[in-house]
Amino acid sequence: MFKLSKIFFSLYLGSLLLLSVFFLYKIHLVGNNWTVSEWLINYTGGFTRRGFGGEILIYFSELTKLHLRKSFFIMQSFFYSFFFICFFFYIKSIKTNFLLIISLLSPAFLLYPLAELEGLGRKEIILFVSFLLYIIFCSRIFSNLWSNFFLLIIFPLNILIYEPIIFFYPFIIFIFILKNKILLKIKNIFFLAYLIPTILFLYLIVINEPTHFGHLKMCLDLKTKFNEECYGALSLLISKSSIYDQFKANVPYYNLKNISIYFTMFLLSFGPIFFLISSFSLNNIFFDKKINGIYIFLILLSFFPIFLLSMMDWGRAIHMAYTFTILTFLFLLKEKFFLKNYSKKFEKLNFIFAKKKIFRLSFIFFYCFTWNFKVLMTESFGSFPIIRIMNRFLKYIS
Repeated sequence: MFKLSKIFFSLYLGSLLLLSVFFLYKIHLVGNNWTVSEWLINYTGGFTRRGFGGEILIYFSELTKLHLRKSFFIMQSFFYSFFFICFFFYIKSIKTNFLLIISLLSPAFLLYPLAELEGLGRKEIILFVSFLLYIIFCSRIFSNLWSNFFLLIIFPLNILIYEPIIFFYPFIIFIFILKNKILLKIKNIFFLAYLIPTILFLYLIVINEPTHFGHLKMCLDLKTKFNEECYGALSLLISKSSIYDQFKANVPYYNLKNISIYFTMFLLSFGPIFFLISSFSLNNIFFDKKINGIYIFLILLSFFPIFLLSMMDWGRAIHMAYTFTILTFLFLLKEKFFLKNYSKKFEKLNFIFAKKKIFRLSFIFFYCFTWNFKVLMTESFGSFPIIRIMNRFLKYIS
């Protein structure tokens, strides 16, 4: 990164981290906050999907003798701090251009959970931390044992915390193939054995739908031990107990208006990063010919439409897809798996914004800081997220 952008980005990340911790503190005090309810799901009433995160939270609370909600705040603050710090050190040596800068500052990336507080502190932060560590340990300087460890242990545990990570497994497997130099031939299909723990945990989730008795037992335990009610995500655990229920509940909201709004939001969010990716080709190591980067990433995102159909929170889904996309792109760039293949249009665009500072700053401001998509598919978009974030901050401290 050139010096000015490095200083700016470190201040930007630092500000987002401090604001994240501040709002997490406020969130953990709200009695009926949906984010907290998601982390209260546990195995007291028997094995159930997304219960492992609650088990960790309860164990941490009992170990430290802290109130359950205080434990939630400490754990979340740690995860966000860890992610921001590791991310800064990971990218600080990467040389940026205009498109990469606006991709990093995109409202679909780091800013999103603060722009929409319903997305702050959700379980996807565990997925982001795990994936960031994964691409760090898949660096050329580390042994292949680390990538094996993540695929055999860490990501299957992520399944138990938040199973929608399965829709982003193409990113994980793609990096695993690159790290382990697995040629795409039938005889090398043995590497799929590393997915056995993931398949096993998914199978357990599918066959162990929560029962009313088990749900009641969990709710009574939360009420007795921690004075917590069963609300929000805890109540949906029983009303959307099966995979079929996940999709069925959203069908009434599949209409032209909602789909067109979020398709537009998707294009706006991914436009710059896709344009940047299209200017690179994958290094000719595993294929007979160079492949444009955009085709690779469209394949990696092939499960994303299914993910959208399974949930109401389309804004969070886009945020997750964008995060996996840009982290994977940075990995390929940093590890030199990409070959530059700049088109004349790319060179011209980069030249214009590099020479005209007023154009560059104006575009960054209007693209990155004047809009964001909302959380639910029934909502449209928000305006000037920075202003709204600061208004909330001032309201809380006044």
